[in-house]
Formats: sequence, structure tokens, C-alpha cells
Amino acid sequence: MTQTIEWKKTQPGSTEAVQFTDGMLVTADDLTAAMRYPLAVVQVLLKAWFGCGVVCGLDLRNPAAGKGGEKASGEAGATGTAQGKVPEKRYPNFILTVEKGVALGCDGYPIEICGPLKLDLTPDPCRLDRNPQKLFIAARRVTAAEAAARPCGCAPTGGEPAQQCTRMRDHALVQAFDQDHLPADICRTPAPAKESGEDAQAAPAPEEKLTGTAAVCACVKQCGECACCGEPWVLLGSVWVGEQGLDRIDTSGTSGRRWVKPIACACAASERSRTQAPTETKPKAEDMRDPATGAQKGTATAVKETEAVVETPPADAAAAPETAPAEEKPA
Repeated sequence: MTQTIEWKKTQPGSTEAVQFTDGMLVTADDLTAAMRYPLAVVQVLLKAWFGCGVVCGLDLRNPAAGKGGEKASGEAGATGTAQGKVPEKRYPNFILTVEKGVALGCDGYPIEICGPLKLDLTPDPCRLDRNPQKLFIAARRVTAAEAAARPCGCAPTGGEPAQQCTRMRDHALVQAFDQDHLPADICRTPAPAKESGEDAQAAPAPEEKLTGTAAVCACVKQCGECACCGEPWVLLGSVWVGEQGLDRIDTSGTSGRRWVKPIACACAASERSRTQAPTETKPKAEDMRDPATGAQKGTATAVKETEAVVETPPADAAAAPETAPAEEKPA
């Protein structure tokens, strides 16, 4: 009797469902786990396809810039000041506006800002370092209990009934970090690594790099990079803050701002095709031939030169002898 050998192994996933039975004592944890199972399945797909990052919006803006001739720092400019009048004194602006938008954290939950959010970045007046400081703006999802929905239980004599919070609302927390206190597991674009000698040898050849739709196809096939633990912070950009208020705001890829995977793949392929120099293709032999004469285009110059040197005789001169007899002079 032959024995069939099966090579297989199982591994647990991240989702878990509740199995109910008749007569089972159901607790709040059981109900919560049963309700979370469909959401957990969707979160697995969201993290695999989108990864983490900005979905749309969430731009950083200085509200004092570009209004009434003001500079980005909030100082008064020369525009709009009447001659002979002292310009109105304006104080530095430290309020940063985060525009509405949506991001996706590494936990698979959306981070939604429904309207412009104003973040006060006023420096500590007691700080010793007065140099401009670069701050990183990040956002994450938090939950907060709403007002009590209904009374629960019996209250003491003469007292109000006890309240129980039965609703939890999602909130977006926006916070500024300096370089030293930036969360380790924050969702951001990876910093460009310094190439060493070994890395330079291991780099792929230019002809092996994919471009166009092939690059997008290869990019979206990769699983989204997300940390399995830690707080789901998403980096939105950076801003310089000094004594004169807000200065340079950066929301480009160099600031660490990261888009979700489909957007990042499409934009990276578009940027690569735009910056790549077009390669010259050598024309085929069929393309080198003139359709009228059938001769190669490279010999057209020689043919024209030959036609310029050799003159075509007229049609009636073809029957004449090559050498005409000399005319006799009269005596």
C-alpha cells in the first residue's frame, strides 16, 4: 500500500471571527469582535492595495501669505501702502492651516479632516535656541466619546441617573514634531539611502528599469508597506518656523509626504518617463528607400550630383551621328 505524502503548512492570519452557539452567554467583547470581523477583512485589503499615506487634499498653507502685499512670514510689504503713510504694523503669523482631505493610516482606518484646521505653531518664548526650526506636520485617527446617549441604571436618591457612553466618534489629531521627536513608525516616504560601493554594483542596469505602464504594473503588485505596531501617524509635510513667523512650507516628496500606493506608482512612472531622455532608434532598411525610385535615401545625393554633371541629350539628336561632318568653306 502506497502512502501519499502531503507537503503543507498553515499559518494564522490577522482576522478572527466569533462562533456563536445556542445557549452561549454573549458578552460585549463577543459582540464587538463579531462586528469588527467584516471591518477587519476590508482593512486587510485596504492595507494591501493602498498601503498608507495621503489619499487627497490635506495641503499645508500659510493664511497670511499673499494677502494685501504680505510676505509669507506675515510682515507688511510695500504693496498697498499709500505714499506718506506709515505702514501698518503686522505681527508674525504662526498659524498653519491644514486643508480638508483624507489619509489612510497603517491600521487601515481613514483619517478625515472635514474642513480647514488651524494649528498654532507659536514657539516657546522661554526657549534658548532662537534659530528657525523645521517642524514636521503629521495626522492620525483618534476616537472620542460623544455626550451620553441614554441613562443607565438607577441613580441614588435625589441624584441624576447614571450616564453611559454608547457612541464613539472618529477624530483627526494633527500635531507638529521636531526631528528628534518624530514617531519611529510614521508613514512617510523612505529617506534616500547613501549608495556605497557594494550598492552601486548591485544597482540594476538602465535597460532593466521599467518605464510607462510596465512600471505602474510592477509597482501596484507590491504589498503596501505598513508597520504592524505603533501609532498610525501619517506625515503631511514640513514647515520652517522662526522669529518672523512661518517660512517655507514643503509638501513634496522630499519632505517625507507620502501618497497611497496607486497614486504614488502612477506619479513615479509619469515623472520617470518625463525626465528620461528619448533614445534614438536607427531606421530600418525599408525606411531608407525612396518609394518613388526604390533607391536608398543615402544615395540620393550621389544621384543628384551625377544628374548635374551628365546632361540628357534631346530626343531628335539620338538619331543623328555622333560626329557631324565639318562644313566646307566656299572657294
